[in-house]
Amino acid sequence: MHDLGALVREMRELLGLSQEQLARIAKVSQGAVSRFERGDALSTPWIIAVKIRVALAVRLRQLDADVLSEDARRFLTQTSLYGLPDDPALPPRMESLELLPAPELTTIVRAYTRLPESARRKFVAIMSAVADTLGNDADAAGEVCELPAQRT
Repeated sequence: MHDLGALVREMRELLGLSQEQLARIAKVSQGAVSRFERGDALSTPWIIAVKIRVALAVRLRQLDADVLSEDARRFLTQTSLYGLPDDPALPPRMESLELLPAPELTTIVRAYTRLPESARRKFVAIMSAVADTLGNDADAAGEVCELPAQRT
């Protein structure tokens, strides 16, 4: 973790930011930035690390990409998944983030998580049997099986 902290410090200094300025942009304490840079990241909550990374990425994106190293461009590509706004004071955009490949799966996962632990194994067995049956029926008929529209 020390190497990660050193990289954060290097990026912060490259951007001309003090620890206090980075902390203000990331909405964390200056002490959190200091601990992270020293390599005390094991005691740093994950969300603090993400906030620092997002704050650095927002500021780094303000530089001309031609002057950035390959590592810095890779860092920006990785953090593009966060949906960063152009204004570092704004929160990341999350509306386009999809956790599952199909909205129907979200309905199934939510139904599963609402069940008591004791009923989940049965739920999976039932859903697996239904999927097998629907798949076999569709294969036999040469059809593509469509799911019903999701209730809102």
